[in-house]
Amino acid sequence: MKIIELPLSKQLLTPLSWPLSLVTSIRRLGHNYHLFPKKEFAVPIISVGNLTFGGTGKTPFTLWMARHLEAMGLKSLILIRGYKGSMEDYHTIIHCDHRFHYSASEVGDEAILLAQGLQHSAVVVGKRRSENLERYFHQVQPDVVILDDGHQHLQLGRNLNIVLFDAMMPISSYQVAPCGYLREGLSALYDADIVILGRSKQVSSSKIEKLQRMVKHYMRSDTVIAMMDYQPTRLLNHSGQEIMGPQQLAGYPVICLAGIASPDSFFHLIESLGANIIDRHSFLDHHPFSASELEPIIEQARSHNAIVVTTEKDFMRIKQVLSSELILYLEIAVEFHHNGQQMLQQIEECIKPVYPLESK
Repeated sequence: MKIIELPLSKQLLTPLSWPLSLVTSIRRLGHNYHLFPKKEFAVPIISVGNLTFGGTGKTPFTLWMARHLEAMGLKSLILIRGYKGSMEDYHTIIHCDHRFHYSASEVGDEAILLAQGLQHSAVVVGKRRSENLERYFHQVQPDVVILDDGHQHLQLGRNLNIVLFDAMMPISSYQVAPCGYLREGLSALYDADIVILGRSKQVSSSKIEKLQRMVKHYMRSDTVIAMMDYQPTRLLNHSGQEIMGPQQLAGYPVICLAGIASPDSFFHLIESLGANIIDRHSFLDHHPFSASELEPIIEQARSHNAIVVTTEKDFMRIKQVLSSELILYLEIAVEFHHNGQQMLQQIEECIKPVYPLESK
């Protein structure tokens, strides 16, 4: 057996991770064996979550899945916390087919992005997601419920568990906090029906093999492992107008701006398009931008005859405080290049018992 030697700092922190590992394991076992109450609904519920702190691509994946369900004639209700929005501790609903007047500061940037990207679904904001589903279920009458960031939200029963990983995260970080970035131990993967390795084309094949070996050790034999990446589609301005295609960034002077959990992955994506990167500005995830922060960046772009390129999620917050023709956001689409069809079959099998697809 190969002994892995941890750095001294992690050796010292390891005992501090034991209480969190123990509490989360007992909590999960208690819900799995019905020792703790769990609410059930007569509608398919799909959880999209992760085991790590920080971004793993849940929002783009959730948007892709809800769009796919809409194309099948199914209406989704998305339960989302609305992180750092003023409605996080309360509740509200956004009907995607109506005009809505919420801002990212009220409902969070992910809720705005999802609502703007869908046509016939609804987004319910608030951290008490089980209560909010009861509150809005009859009003929406959804065909499918999507539980955003739901792998640890065990009070609500679900029909399908999807867990996402960011392949760019170092293998050494897959330890329970404070030693690493895990919210709970990898044994929680036993409850996953689908595991998705995101940004898989941005790392080496040996890294992907290590990740696969790691997750397979903890998950069930029937769990599907799929691989996901992001395909840039177009660059848009504050009015939502397409200004250029991603291929036009080649050689173009660009200042990158990101306030997401993994800014380096965004910068790498812009670099892979051949852009001439003048500077990179990174902020904390969900950072509330101010005009005083953005104006110097715009001036920097103007002095270099450059544009500022940011993420669509960041732009939901930027547009609240400032509008400039020099700030564009990169729209992306998700694509699957391993076991995508098997993943789709799992999703459709989850829906069929209650809503046969051929009747839609």
